[in-house]
Amino acid sequence: MQRAGRRDDEIAELFAAPSVTSVRRPDGSFLVKSTVPLAASHRSIGVWIERWANEQPDRVFLAERFDTKGDWATITYGEMRRRVRAAASWMIARVSTPSGRW
Repeated sequence: MQRAGRRDDEIAELFAAPSVTSVRRPDGSFLVKSTVPLAASHRSIGVWIERWANEQPDRVFLAERFDTKGDWATITYGEMRRRVRAAASWMIARVSTPSGRW
């Protein structure tokens, strides 16, 4: 069966049941553990902000409803990178002051 141009195995990958084990503890709580190891991840969110700011700087990074009329406030990857860099520069400058305080 095909859905929206996807193969069944692709759909199964998206909606597969998690593979977990669980142990009931004497206090009544449960310890639930995945049997699948975590995949490698990036060092920080900054890595993918940089990636998408380079590849598609005008793509929306975040959006939130601005008002009840349906207007949205958005920020692009390019603008987010600019703001992150400005914040980082400010923090570095503050720590570099003689007192070393913010």
